[in-house]
Amino acid sequence: MRYDRFKHHRRSVRLQKWDYSCVGPYYVTVLTKRMECIFGHIKNGNMILNDIGKIAHQYWYSLPEKYDMIDLDEFQIMPNHLHGVIIIKKRITPPVREIHEYPLLEGMSIKPASFQFSLDSTKDPFIVWRNYRRRMLLFKIMGFYKMNSAKEINIVRDTVGANVWHRSFHDEIIRDPKHFQNVRKYIRDNPKNWDKDENNPVNMKKSKKRKK
Repeated sequence: MRYDRFKHHRRSVRLQKWDYSCVGPYYVTVLTKRMECIFGHIKNGNMILNDIGKIAHQYWYSLPEKYDMIDLDEFQIMPNHLHGVIIIKKRITPPVREIHEYPLLEGMSIKPASFQFSLDSTKDPFIVWRNYRRRMLLFKIMGFYKMNSAKEINIVRDTVGANVWHRSFHDEIIRDPKHFQNVRKYIRDNPKNWDKDENNPVNMKKSKKRKK
């Protein structure tokens, strides 16, 4: 299947009953607030980081220092967003309810697990699930990254307390080696495809005009 950049980039395919502390590779995309191009610019198909972009870059690669149960794979900062792959190597939180292992990544050592969650009928199921999800490892990692990188970026910009990142993030569970290969290629080729990227402000303006 051809890799659909709209499906695999702009839209979250977050599974509502997946435990995001499970071992496996996860593809994440984080957008800046209001899609502002604050990290640098594209020149000749390459991303040129400014000082703020270098901070975002530095904090990403420092994540394994705090979370030694993860590895980082392909990563790319763009002018107003970033793409990265986080591999959870070891589960650190005990399973809640029931965990079923099955080999989604045939030919790879990483095997995620599906998550079966029994909701308490006396509580709002959406609130129960949302509160539990916040304690999952991937969400902790991304929360730590966004909070701490934003603090330093705001110090540099003298905008203490301002929002740097868009709320939440997009995620995708990488299911097999072919999928992994496609994700890596998409991330790696992102700078040279900036002219066609839907996050490019020029293309965003064109899209808005077509919708009017």
